[in-house]
Amino acid sequence: MYAQNYDPSSYDPSNFDGMSNSMPSLNVSQPNTPVIDGVTRMQGNNLAQLDLTITNSQATATVAQLFNYINSVSLVNSAAISTLNPFTALDVAATNQNSLIYFNRAGALVYTDSSAASMTIQCRQRPYRGLFESSSRTPFIIEKVRLTVTNDAQIDNEIFVDYQSFLNKVETNSVNPRTYFNPYQNQSKIIDIPLKTLIDLERGLRLTVNASETINLAIFISAYKKLTIN
Repeated sequence: MYAQNYDPSSYDPSNFDGMSNSMPSLNVSQPNTPVIDGVTRMQGNNLAQLDLTITNSQATATVAQLFNYINSVSLVNSAAISTLNPFTALDVAATNQNSLIYFNRAGALVYTDSSAASMTIQCRQRPYRGLFESSSRTPFIIEKVRLTVTNDAQIDNEIFVDYQSFLNKVETNSVNPRTYFNPYQNQSKIIDIPLKTLIDLERGLRLTVNASETINLAIFISAYKKLTIN
């Protein structure tokens, strides 16, 4: 889970306006202390890493939503994100899985359209469903994202950070990966993005995945807080 090959000097966050300026932090006040007030902080080569793979086998571009637990399209309808329906008890007797969003038995989140074509979201280190569920109880801070794409056109699709509180306060920020693409870099389809944000039950990421595209999002985590009883 830990990123041994992460080099904090490989990108410069000084020209990034900050995703989390208006979002609450985890109140980590002493960066040299690993655990303070229940917050575990990681630095340098010890940043935690999670690899999310999104595979879109559908004929059209599809919006993928990551985390944002209480507003997830896997639980409630959101026409602004997807026209598909979350799987509920009403679908138990359905003859097929078309036009539904659901977790499969492997823990991947599946978007299946009306023609039975799917987009899947999965995590390499653990089932995505477990990661999704834990994000509602264990908030964490993303320090940066490494985006790997199959086709160059995917780089132009913005990544959004969505916040919608239980009282319905709404904020959205975005970053365009193309901004951080260096035309002289050796790996033409890998981009480091200094996207720093808190992820909890009210926050998540969103991006459009082009048709027939597979992307990998390596998420580097600098802090997390487990909710425990002492």
